[in-house]
Amino acid sequence: GGAPKAFAIMHKTNGFQNPTGHFNNPAALVTLDWANAKTRGDIGVQAAAGHGEIMIRKSGWYRLNARFHLTGSGTGLNYLHVQQWFGDFRNIAGLSNNRTQNANDEVTYLDARRYLDAGASLMLTFTGPTHNWGSANLDGTYLYVEEI
Repeated sequence: GGAPKAFAIMHKTNGFQNPTGHFNNPAALVTLDWANAKTRGDIGVQAAAGHGEIMIRKSGWYRLNARFHLTGSGTGLNYLHVQQWFGDFRNIAGLSNNRTQNANDEVTYLDARRYLDAGASLMLTFTGPTHNWGSANLDGTYLYVEEI
């Protein structure tokens, strides 16, 4: 029990994001607010071309948790991934959301455990027909990484 050894969380606070194209190839990087990220312990954050990344400084097991707020128009299969940069880009956790109605906002959660090497950088990506994501609230979309 108790508090996690190390964690970092980045929220999407700049409202809504509109990916280009119907299915983005490569996936659209989700813009997370790295400047106001919360961190504790041996973990870091960086701007990384403006989208925000969480930096792993110590090899070990981590819990990856993401929340995604879908809005706007577009129906069909949406894919949310936590992507790792460690010499190359790799999807290390993901899920799909089958959005059936244009009118409804939807929230999707991702939760996974992964072994990560020191030097890895993690980001959130999205592919799919939903035209917008994000929300006006701090908790609408985020990426959270916790050492376990």
